[in-house]
Order: sequence, then structure tokens, then C-alpha cells
Amino acid sequence: MIQEKRMKLEDVPELIQQIQLRLPEKAAARTAVLSKSWLHAWSTIPTLRFHVSNEQKHLKIAYIDRTLIRYLHDNIPIEKLDLSIQVQKGGEWVSPAEKWIRSVSTNTCLKELSVTFGFWDASLNLPNEIMSSENLTKLRVSVCWEVPLRLLAKIYLRPDSADLKTIKVKSLPYLEELDIATYGPDFTSVEINHVPNLRVFSCDIYDGPRCMCMVPSPFKTHSISLGSSLTQLSLGGQGLVTDDESLNMIESGLFPFLESLTLDLICWRLASFRFTCPASSPIKRFFLTSCPNTVTEIQIYVVDLIFFSNIASKITTTSFPISKTLEEMKLQVSPRMGGYSASCLVKLRETLELSNKCYLDLCTHVPPLHVDFDLDDLKTRLEFLRFPPATNVQTLTFETCKDECKWNNSEFFDAFFEICRPKQVFANKDAFFQNNNHFCKLIVRTRNYDILVLVIL
Repeated sequence: MIQEKRMKLEDVPELIQQIQLRLPEKAAARTAVLSKSWLHAWSTIPTLRFHVSNEQKHLKIAYIDRTLIRYLHDNIPIEKLDLSIQVQKGGEWVSPAEKWIRSVSTNTCLKELSVTFGFWDASLNLPNEIMSSENLTKLRVSVCWEVPLRLLAKIYLRPDSADLKTIKVKSLPYLEELDIATYGPDFTSVEINHVPNLRVFSCDIYDGPRCMCMVPSPFKTHSISLGSSLTQLSLGGQGLVTDDESLNMIESGLFPFLESLTLDLICWRLASFRFTCPASSPIKRFFLTSCPNTVTEIQIYVVDLIFFSNIASKITTTSFPISKTLEEMKLQVSPRMGGYSASCLVKLRETLELSNKCYLDLCTHVPPLHVDFDLDDLKTRLEFLRFPPATNVQTLTFETCKDECKWNNSEFFDAFFEICRPKQVFANKDAFFQNNNHFCKLIVRTRNYDILVLVIL
């Protein structure tokens, strides 16, 4: 009876490995002498733990090398790696440690990676391959507090696992730059706390691939405390910028050194976007992206703003009530449905008055832009409002997608030359029909402009 139970246990190597994982490391290693089954289970266990200290540290490099080479050569799954290196002089460990992490990260079975290091005389760069593992769901990086934390001055996270649920970054007093970009349908939380010296923070998170994420789901919870040293802030994706309340953290003056701000409005739910900062705010560069069709008005109350950029699906009424004249403004409009009326282009002409230099980028998407346009109506409106063509437009860029030659008979292209005299026109090929570039014919048909330079792309 005892022999029968023993055979059943040894017929299930995963069960043996679970027993070995629950034992202290040395005790688990001793089980390898019990039988060939126990030896095989120990030599193929999917969880690897390497702990290195000053004692016999030189023997450890060769041992870890041999173990990982055997696992990778024999295609033995590595589901979890726990690498801990804490030595007084760690310069000689940097290159091997980076190599080990890189080699294991390419293993598609890897689910958990834990790295603990403490070097007095060197820094460790975590390889980009960490985020390439398809099934990686948990990443932990720890540093001995006695070690200068210049090792973690910058963190770039690009996880693309569908199982990712939470990202936490805490208690890193020397962290200066943190960049997070990922997507996952079950992602619920970002927690950033106790990073007093953080200067650059970017968070871009969606519940699906960026190109498919039309209506992202909001976060269930998120906690972001960035300290007061921030100079560049970028927030995008689900739940981060949704309404007036979501801007309180920025508008309240918590970031007295903030110079550049980027906000993705893909989740914005109001018809107007208003942003107000204290008069002492140093913000000079403001970027809006993914501005939806529902937004009809934009107002930015920032005194010393010098650059503004807006990527939107339609032209909106834009104003800077308390700002000085902008030095530069970039407008990228990508309509997805319908067309532009004369009043819409008059609105754009009015917006061009707000900056010394302007850059316009028009890109149409499927379904094709409705190209029937009343050019006479536009001319009448511009003449009534005393709006001559603006001369501050540096570049005007056109691109279509599946326009099927509709531009050839349209006056919409000509309408842009009624509202501005661009110094350069960039005529892109059709994004879908690469052999088509209808803009060449249209520009030849257009009246001669002395200052016009055509660039065919």
C-alpha cells in the first residue's frame, strides 16, 4: 500500500515540485537523492531563486550561468525568477545580472520576476526585454536602502500583458523620470506615491490597443501623488482625464515648477474644456490629444503660455482669455464623419489670430470626408468679418484615406487658401491608395501664390 502511494506521487512531477517549493532551499535540494523522479523534478522546477551575498560570491556566477544555460538549452519552462544580489562591491555583477534578466525575459512562460540588488560601486540597467514576455503579470524591483538610489533615477514601463491589473511605484526618493504606457482589459489601478524628486511623469493606459480604444473603460481606483518637483506631466487613457474634477490636482497649484502639460481627452465627457492655472504657474507648453467630437469649446487660462497643440476630430472654438499672444500653435484635425461648413473654416481662421506662427495638419479618414463645399459662402463670410488670408501659417499638410479621387472635383482644398497663405504645403500620398496624390493637380489648378512652396511626399 505504501509503495502504491509512492508511485502515484512520483508520477506527478508538478506535485513533487510543489513540495520542494515549500521547503527551505537546502532541504529542497536534498530531496534530489530520494529517487530519479525527485531529482528530475528538482532539476526542472519552474521557479528559480538565486540569492548572492559576499560569501562565496565568485562561485555563484558560474553556478547561475550553468543553470540558466541548461534551462534555456533544454527548453525547460521558467515561470518565476527571484534574483537577489547584495554585495559590497558589485561592479563585476552588473553585466552578468543584466544578461540573466535579459535571457529569462525572452522566455514566454515567465509570469513573475523579482529582482533585488544592492551595489555600492555600480548601477544596474534593467533590460528592455523585461516587458517582452507575453505572460509576465508581476514585476518587483527592490533596492537596499543603504545603497544610493541613483540606480532608479529613470523607470520606463511598457507591459503589454492582458492580465496586468495594477502598477505600483512607491518610496523612490531619487526617481526623476517615470514613463508608463500599457493596455489591458482588466487594468484597474495605478499607484504612485512618495517620489518627491520626480520631474517627468507620463502615464498612458488603455483597456485595449490604442488604435482600437474608442470608448475606454474608467479606472476603478487610482492613486497618484507626484510631489512638487514636476516639470513635465502627460496624462492619457482611461479614467485619468474625464471631467473638471480630474484637473483639480493640476489646477490647484501643487506643481509650482510644471512647464509642459499634455492631456489626452479621449475620455472627456463635457461639451467644453476649460483649464485654469494660478497666475504664478510656469506652464509654457500645452498639448491636447484625442479631443473628441463632443467638445465644441476650448478655453485655456494660462498667463505665460507660448506653445499650444491640439489633435482633434473637428475644429473647435479655442481661446486663451488671459494669455499673451502665443509664439507657436499646431492644429491637427482628423475628421471621421461629415464635412466642414463655411462657418467651421471661419472659426479656424479666427483661431489663427491667436499665435505668431501656426502649423495646420489635415488628415481625413474613412468614411471619406464629404467634399461638397460652398466656396462663395466662405468668401462672403470672410469679407464680412474682414478676415484676409492669414500669413502666419508656416506649413499646411494634407493627407487623405480612401478618398477615391473625390478631391479632384472639390473646392474644399481651395477653401484653405481663402483663410491662409501657407509658406509650405506638404502634399501626402493617400494613406490607403499609395499611388494616388490628387493634391498635385489641385495645387496646379489653384491660383499662383508667390510664397507657396510645394513639398510632395
